[in-house]
Amino acid sequence: TSVFCLMNTHCELLSDIRMRQAIAHAVDFTTAVPSLLSDLAEPAVNLFSPVFGEFIDPSVKLPAYDPDETARLLGELGYTDTDGDGFVDKDGQKLTIDVIVTTRKTRLCAPLCRIS
Repeated sequence: TSVFCLMNTHCELLSDIRMRQAIAHAVDFTTAVPSLLSDLAEPAVNLFSPVFGEFIDPSVKLPAYDPDETARLLGELGYTDTDGDGFVDKDGQKLTIDVIVTTRKTRLCAPLCRIS
């Protein structure tokens, strides 16, 4: 079984590659996967799990966890922490991300990540 995250690039904010890159750099997959899935899964090293073995191109890597790069990319998009609360905002609106999780039984796949 594989678990993955899709981003709706038709969403205005997610249509900018810098936002998608910022999100990718904001996730520490090496910590998140074992925390969420215990020993049931291994973090992916690129777009696919290590269980896909010979079908993986080892030269392709996931973006590294890098909060500073996340902050830089969000800054390019106009998002900064203007009030020091640890959350970035733009034009007085905090950046929020809704993660929609589906189960195997879900037949229709809704957007997994939505930013409002």
